[in-house]
Amino acid sequence: MSIPVTQIAEHLQGELEGDDSLRLVGLVEIEKARSDQLCFAKSEHYLAALEASSAGAAIVPKQFPSVKGKTLIRVEDPGLGFIRALEMFSPDRSFIGVHESAVVASSARLGEKVGIGPNVIIEEGARIGSGVRILGGAFIGAEVSIGDDSEIGPNVSILHGCKIGRNCLLHPGVCIGADGYGFRWLGDHHHKIPQLGIVVIGDNVEIGANACIDRATMGETRIGDGTKIDNLVHIAHNNVVGKHVIMTALVGIAGSCKIGDGAVLAGQAGIIDHVEIGQGVMVGAKALVTKNCTANTRVWGIPARSLDKTRKQLATMARLPGLVRRLNEQGQELQELKRRLAKLENE
Repeated sequence: MSIPVTQIAEHLQGELEGDDSLRLVGLVEIEKARSDQLCFAKSEHYLAALEASSAGAAIVPKQFPSVKGKTLIRVEDPGLGFIRALEMFSPDRSFIGVHESAVVASSARLGEKVGIGPNVIIEEGARIGSGVRILGGAFIGAEVSIGDDSEIGPNVSILHGCKIGRNCLLHPGVCIGADGYGFRWLGDHHHKIPQLGIVVIGDNVEIGANACIDRATMGETRIGDGTKIDNLVHIAHNNVVGKHVIMTALVGIAGSCKIGDGAVLAGQAGIIDHVEIGQGVMVGAKALVTKNCTANTRVWGIPARSLDKTRKQLATMARLPGLVRRLNEQGQELQELKRRLAKLENE
């Protein structure tokens, strides 16, 4: 696939400087780009690298210096321009039709222009929206609904009754609607508590590979519109996650928590059960949140406290070896003074 540089500049709403006859076949790192490829220089810091590069064209900021022999696409926001260019060169993964190895229940309803890959299983009463793509090995349980234009990756499991919104992307291995972790000790064994609820995923949600979202004991586990969940995240039963929340890898959230709109949970953060995280809260990496967090605060540490307080505590801890050494020295000095005083008293 090659794209005229004029078309790229138009899509990026940029100003084209240089050879307008170029056709480009991809977007590549500045050091590796060929004469038929586009690169990205987000600031003048990359001027020397661009001058040395073989790239045919580059996305640059408005005020970037001209480079001899290079075609430039000048844009207001180079970072956004880079993203838009990546979108242009992204391969079209869409397909239409039902693979002959797929098993689709007779009562399942498929929308228009649906693509069902090899070895997919779709059970009774499932409703698949228009433009949905379900890749190989995925399992779609009974009465599941999937909104228009969503993509369900290879080996994803969406279990009975769960609901997926429009334009969602579920990466390989995601599991939606496994039982919540619920047991009652009955003296000599753990007795399982039935998990009768569902999971409801909003629109424009992306869920990373092998993430797991458990069904509610009763009612719903909910994920709000626009939320982005990284690989290997676990969200337990009856959680309510707001809109446009960010969760990076290995976040774990115990049951019945509420996560406010726009919250950010960094890698390996853990939230104990029945905690409320307010709107816009930022939870630092590896933090353990054990109590409610008010809106727009930043917390970190084990247990999580305000970021400022945690930093002060860490700074104090860094000084402890020196303080202990000084105390030991003072203790030795005190003992020496006592010895001398005792000697004087005995003379």
